[in-house]
Amino acid sequence: MPHQPPPIHTGAQLIAHSLKSLDVRIIFGIVGIPVIEAAEACLALGIKFVSFRNEQAASYAASAYGYLAGRPGVCLVVGGPGCYMPWLVSGIPSGKKKMLVLARRNIE
Repeated sequence: MPHQPPPIHTGAQLIAHSLKSLDVRIIFGIVGIPVIEAAEACLALGIKFVSFRNEQAASYAASAYGYLAGRPGVCLVVGGPGCYMPWLVSGIPSGKKKMLVLARRNIE
């Protein structure tokens, strides 16, 4: 009987499984309260996480990795003033680079 992947119960697991299906092997970013579940779900599936002190450095790393490795560069950041930095650094607004930026903000 073939191995069945575990069922998806949360949004964090859905994100992790989606990234895994895209053959993402590494994520760069900052883990905070709103996104820690997504980071843990990715780690559980074998996706490595490289932590940075600020969003700008994480987005530079994801952009460089994507460019050099020819693979998706993924930047996971916490919503707030710093979450705009990956967009500006990555070149996404100009259409020159392709990088996936995941950001979440708590809405209460």
